[in-house]
Amino acid sequence: MTRPYTICHLFCSLDGKISGPFMSSPASRMGLAAYGHLAGELDCQATVYGTTTMLDFCPGYYDDPYAEPGDIDPRTAEDYIADATAESYIVSLDRRGRLEYPGSTMTRRGKTSHLIAVLTRQARSDYLAYLQRLGVSYVFAGEDDIDCAVLMEKLSGKFGIERALVAGGGRIDWSFLEAGCLDEVSLVVAPVVDGSPHAATVFERMGSTSAAVPLSLADTQDLGEGTLWLRYRAQ
Repeated sequence: MTRPYTICHLFCSLDGKISGPFMSSPASRMGLAAYGHLAGELDCQATVYGTTTMLDFCPGYYDDPYAEPGDIDPRTAEDYIADATAESYIVSLDRRGRLEYPGSTMTRRGKTSHLIAVLTRQARSDYLAYLQRLGVSYVFAGEDDIDCAVLMEKLSGKFGIERALVAGGGRIDWSFLEAGCLDEVSLVVAPVVDGSPHAATVFERMGSTSAAVPLSLADTQDLGEGTLWLRYRAQ
């Protein structure tokens, strides 16, 4: 399988939280700034987000009470490639096709990226028509659940993406790791403990029964003010 070199890059607390009160702590300011800067330094053409994370950037859920099914059958529909030559992409994992988008592109940290929606065959025909009207590319990667290996092969083959960044949430991160689709884990760790019992963590199993996944430490850097940058290689 040909796929992009893929890095899971996250900002977390000492107890592995990627959301929660620690994000607004003064002890996290240095790490948050470093996380954004380092994301650019990793030089990835595409950033992959899960549905919940994308809701932070999107207007909300798609809801068109007047939508008609149209003539696009999700069971047999082909991938829709609106832009295969963009400088950067935001890849949105949305297996059922629920997210509303502001347009065909999205701007994050000063960079405008073309949107790619990743769907399963559960998506509705009117939703496919909606994406086409917006000019949002979409690819199918699985029947009911996202197949990470299929997705990454399509990102490489259809969009020419050579380096990709996976940025959560925890269930998405675990899915890529479990599927053998991560080459590196990059963690910016703030010197603060969150302790929230329900906050998302770096990796979260979702009904998986697989064994723990070992990693090898590749590099550590002290970024100052107690903030560390840890880099691991997948074995």
